[in-house]
Amino acid sequence: MKTKKVPVNSLRCMDGVFALADQPEGKEPSDKFVPFKMVARSGDPIEHWLFGQTVHDNEGMKSKARIAVDWMHFDDELVGYANTFEVVDGNLVLGGAVTSTSAGDRAGQLIAQARAGIPFEASIQFTPRMPGDTKIEELDAGESAEVNGRTINGPATIFREWPLVRVAICPSGADANTSTVMNKNEAEDVELTIINKEMETMKNEDKKTDAELAADAAKVDAESGQAAGTDAGGAGSEGEADGNGADNGVVTDQPANVEAKPSDGRSEFKLFADKFGDERAASYFKEGLSMETATEKYTQSLEAENVALKEKNAELSAAVDQGADFEPADSKGEMVLSADEEAHAKEYARANKMSVEKGRAAVLALKKRKQEQSKD
Repeated sequence: MKTKKVPVNSLRCMDGVFALADQPEGKEPSDKFVPFKMVARSGDPIEHWLFGQTVHDNEGMKSKARIAVDWMHFDDELVGYANTFEVVDGNLVLGGAVTSTSAGDRAGQLIAQARAGIPFEASIQFTPRMPGDTKIEELDAGESAEVNGRTINGPATIFREWPLVRVAICPSGADANTSTVMNKNEAEDVELTIINKEMETMKNEDKKTDAELAADAAKVDAESGQAAGTDAGGAGSEGEADGNGADNGVVTDQPANVEAKPSDGRSEFKLFADKFGDERAASYFKEGLSMETATEKYTQSLEAENVALKEKNAELSAAVDQGADFEPADSKGEMVLSADEEAHAKEYARANKMSVEKGRAAVLALKKRKQEQSKD
């Protein structure tokens, strides 16, 4: 998949509305602990200084069970927490509490100012926690996509999957969407994954209800019927012009010349994905391979992988034959298995009907032998 690097401070946007909520029933009003509700991110696009027209797919948001709420994105000015997350009409709605921990702190000031009617807004921070957890779809001019129940026209950037790391409360009118606000240590860049458009289209298709799918099928049938009717009518008109239209211009004993309807690319891609997996399907689809050619290529890939696996198993068997006693070679922490070696160990154990532990021991023995040979 393609990736792109962006500045850390570009991964914030202010689009939400913050308000204090009523105390739970039976609890006395407090200046230390006050519930809130906020729309942290609406389902609508905003104009972002780096990404242009930008929208977050709120169904694709991921977060911990409880996240910190701060003041103006300052790390050292925490004012509360959010612990409920729901999507309502495409909007991301959070619930939590502002909590004051000492006299005169920022949270206490915020509570007093909000109760006095001063308006505040919400700004989200969505910095990736790990590579690959933030996926964007980039729409070009003339393209469109469905997000949060809305149709978005390109050019636009859609954050399809994204982590909600923190939420900030800001004075109404503060521009947290600019490149110059507010945090420290933000010189580094982070990596976003650009997703394949065909794969995202298929994900949206999979979300459709049975009724929506049935309506789509009916629409295709209707269009096919209209195409057939139009072509049949055209044939009749030609018959009349040639003097062959004794029966209202319909030529009998000949099939109607109905042009085949182009195949639906989305359905074809789904067949590829079901058979070969998303990654290979995207590659084969991009190459324009037919199903038959793609199947051939897929079979060849599997055969090559199988040969490589057999060679690896043969190496492991040789290590066992030469005296590997299945004692862990890394008992002193001198060696560890990589992810690939761990996978080979499990496959070797499965193929030779032994425990995974013995498979690991064989791989470690081989690894140790190769290391000693390289020293010689």
